[in-house]
Amino acid sequence: MDAYALREFGLISVCRWHCGNGIAGAVPILAGGSAYAMAETFTWREGLYLKLRQAWGFYGVIAFSTVLGATMNFLGINPI
Repeated sequence: MDAYALREFGLISVCRWHCGNGIAGAVPILAGGSAYAMAETFTWREGLYLKLRQAWGFYGVIAFSTVLGATMNFLGINPI
């Protein structure tokens, strides 16, 4: 396999994993993305390599987003 075929295989695999897992896949990915966006907007320290005490706002957004997404999923709220 060449590099292009491996890249396409990887993209398809990740897409199938996210679509199939729902709460286990999509919610944490979206929570992390929103945490990075909020940290950039408010110039907070960001990154999963930092400890909780070093980036409390970043991890707080991840925790809040994950709980909110899981709650919406269990209550049957359609996010679209």
